[in-house]
Amino acid sequence: MDFLFYTLLVIGFIFSILLQSSFLSYVVIILFGLMAGRLIFYFGKKFPLYVILLGFLLGFILGSRFADWKLLVLLFFLGSAMGYYIHAQGLLEHKKSRK
Repeated sequence: MDFLFYTLLVIGFIFSILLQSSFLSYVVIILFGLMAGRLIFYFGKKFPLYVILLGFLLGFILGSRFADWKLLVLLFFLGSAMGYYIHAQGLLEHKKSRK
């Protein structure tokens, strides 16, 4: 858990440093929130998962120069709630092909 936390902290920091606009930062954090909601849905509500996801979020916030950190946190939580809801309702189920 510690290794993944620090690894995602560094990845989030580097990724946000490379983004040169606040709009791109907001789009990326919403997409990451959607992926976090999916992970929480499939792997359950376990504490290590939250710590690992927090690592990326902290790294991303620390590296974002142009975006407001409060809005980034809000968009992350909205995206994760939306991702969890989409998967809980079964809106993105994979349909097996019939042969």
